[in-house]
Amino acid sequence: MKLIALIYSSSNIIDSLNIKSFFELAGVCIYMINTDIKIDNSNKNRVLVLSDAIVCTVDRAYGAVCKLYDKCILYSSLPDLLNQFLKDSIVNKSEYNDLMALCDIYNGHEEQYVRTVLFGRDYFRHRSHTYMEEIYKDYIDISTDILDLLRNKNVPLWDSDGYLHCKYAVADIFYEMNLFCKKNGINYYMDNDSIINICSHNEEYLGNSFIMLKARVYDNLIEKPETAFQLYNECCNDDCNSKVFLYKAEMMDKVNNTNRAKNYYNKSLSIDSQCYKAWSKLGCNYLKCKSYANAYACYYNVILNLQNKMAAGNLTIVDYDYMYNAYINMIQIDIILNNHIRALRLCKHALEMYKSIESNQFYSKYKVDYSYIREDITLILNTVVLKKYGIELSSRYGLFDLCKEFSEL
Repeated sequence: MKLIALIYSSSNIIDSLNIKSFFELAGVCIYMINTDIKIDNSNKNRVLVLSDAIVCTVDRAYGAVCKLYDKCILYSSLPDLLNQFLKDSIVNKSEYNDLMALCDIYNGHEEQYVRTVLFGRDYFRHRSHTYMEEIYKDYIDISTDILDLLRNKNVPLWDSDGYLHCKYAVADIFYEMNLFCKKNGINYYMDNDSIINICSHNEEYLGNSFIMLKARVYDNLIEKPETAFQLYNECCNDDCNSKVFLYKAEMMDKVNNTNRAKNYYNKSLSIDSQCYKAWSKLGCNYLKCKSYANAYACYYNVILNLQNKMAAGNLTIVDYDYMYNAYINMIQIDIILNNHIRALRLCKHALEMYKSIESNQFYSKYKVDYSYIREDITLILNTVVLKKYGIELSSRYGLFDLCKEFSEL
């Protein structure tokens, strides 16, 4: 199994995040399709045809998709999903045993592991040593359980084609843990060369997953960009994985090669138009070139990608960062172009988004102390800029009650 298309909605975020976290851990490429986002995605139908399976968490979409595509499964739980994969011959018995063994461990850590992903990979540098220690321990716990499973089954991490999903999970967790440690100033637990060895001995399996992971190690941990770029190039034959072009674009950003960065971001978005990070970073490159109309359109697509998640109270800290900065950049472009009324309207939307921090419910679903996260969100959002433009524009049009709201930021 190499590719799963996941059809979900902004309101049903727990199931979709659970599916995404598990299959990414297993080294299976996940193509996410949010039914709430109204952005043209010409590559979607191609992905649905090529997918090994289509998993749907939205009842109303399931019937429509089933009429057009085979291998469509309505999600109930991970074990049921894997059983259906075996029943429909999407996986053979050997791969089923591999995935089910990993699923048993994952389910034992499910809420803990998802929280680790949210606080590890999908977070900024932590202020709290308590949280850092907890996340570090979570990485250790789940990786130890997978290593024990492989040891009990006499499966080495290399020189064997058995339990490939479990072996990928070990390498992936150690990569994520090392990246977390690097970001938060903690000594590495796993030698980076050991992660590379696991990937190198298994890279002919699971599509490009092992090669991509090895490239990430060279890119973000060892910091050998030439080697990383060569490995990314080996993965460019995959028309369903937008991440390889996103990563190549980010590398071009690091060396200020704007034209190549724009090219790779556009390629990434031609594969997956729902990748708001690519839209945001493409907009930043257009802004550097003073291509205001193109930049504005990119930031607008960031908003389109995230507005339903905000309405459902399901924004993560990273979502807030990208959405807020999209608003700020659009406001600044409108002011440059003398579109002051539209800029004021955007200021009001940005203020509404900022106020939604108080009522956001996402992290509470994982029994996390939201006061800690709420403080971090407010720290990373530059309210000084919004306050300045909000006061100036609302005063300009005599909206003094609104002006007062901005002054209280």
